[in-house]
Amino acid sequence: MIFGNNVFRRNLVLGMVAVVVVAAILIWVSVVRKLNRENEAMLVNAAIDDTRTGKYEKAIDEYTKIVDLYPNRVIPWYDRGIAKRKNGNLDGAIEDYSHAIELDPKYEHAWYARGYAKKLKGNFDEAISDYNHALSLVPNDIDALNSLCIAKEKNGDWNGALDEINQAIKLNPQSVVLWDNHGWQLEMQGNIDGAIADFSRIIKMDPGYLPAWQARGMALVYNGDFSSGMGDLNYVLGKDPKNTAAFHSRGYAQRIQGDLVSALVDLDGSVELDKNDVLCRFERGMTRRAQGNLSGALEDFQVAAKANDDYGPLWCALVQTESSQTSQATMELAAYLDKLPKEKAKKWPVPIGYFLIGKLTAAQLLAEADQPTNQRQKADYHCDAAFFIGEIKLQSGDLQSARGYFSQCIASDCKASLTYCEARAELAKLAQAK
Repeated sequence: MIFGNNVFRRNLVLGMVAVVVVAAILIWVSVVRKLNRENEAMLVNAAIDDTRTGKYEKAIDEYTKIVDLYPNRVIPWYDRGIAKRKNGNLDGAIEDYSHAIELDPKYEHAWYARGYAKKLKGNFDEAISDYNHALSLVPNDIDALNSLCIAKEKNGDWNGALDEINQAIKLNPQSVVLWDNHGWQLEMQGNIDGAIADFSRIIKMDPGYLPAWQARGMALVYNGDFSSGMGDLNYVLGKDPKNTAAFHSRGYAQRIQGDLVSALVDLDGSVELDKNDVLCRFERGMTRRAQGNLSGALEDFQVAAKANDDYGPLWCALVQTESSQTSQATMELAAYLDKLPKEKAKKWPVPIGYFLIGKLTAAQLLAEADQPTNQRQKADYHCDAAFFIGEIKLQSGDLQSARGYFSQCIASDCKASLTYCEARAELAKLAQAK
């Protein structure tokens, strides 16, 4: 009996110890979980705040800690992708979005975000595929439709782009953003009057929507109504003195009217506000070139080229050739063309690059420009091709052929095309030289 009682007491003690240990473990687990939740909440709030205030490196570090704690959660991977994209790391963003998609293939936001990052990289085929997948999950996602429109336009599918934006407008006819994009698509296709009507519609819907004033001002300038166009652009800058888009547009308008000094003042001011604004750097490059400042023009075009602007490398090569740096131009442009992804190497305006380095003849370049089925797109490509052929003819001293090609640009009536404007300027200089 004594032995039995001892066993009983020992088992009782062991049982009580076990209960205490289990209780302690449960309390410890609860405390750890609470601390983790509190830590997670602190990290999430800090990351959101840092992303909002532009402290992307800190936000990425904070999201990384959350990912390490919860590697199977979709949202932290997606959020870190956004921070990486905003920080300029597109490849890193695409990796994070892809991981989020692996965790939850039905997470529409990750498909859309990955498509956007791919569009920024110039991978338009892949971007279109991602946008279409997002729309298969949420068929009436207006943002996805709008972005799909832009990607298709960038990919050369102008008809498809207009179809997508029309579908989006049917879903939300009161969206000024959609009408804005619709106006840009019409302008791209040469329907300047239709674009002006769209931008005017937006202004009636929301007079405070300054992008519509800026866009209408530019379209009016394309149509030759400089007074009204400048009025719209001046209105924007009166409301927002740091509006780089309006500075770019007004600089363009002043340049094509021959007021290079005023154009340069606007564009210098715009670049000072944002030295990486591609449109302003490109337009300042054109203005510097018109003034004969080829080294300054090259500097601006190089910024555009580094920002993945498709025409930047072409203008760099053209200015280098004008500066008697033909071998340097050919070497650098050839290196750029060799590094292009296969899908991009087939897109316009890449054939112009091959023409400039001597791998395509003028006739072959014009044949490449003849590929689109959209007639307006074909005219736009022909305008580009004829301009660059005209420039090479001009540099070789064949003024008669140069006039002929520049005249082809004007005949295209692509008023919104940069090469149309430049061809008109070259013809004016040739007329003065007679």
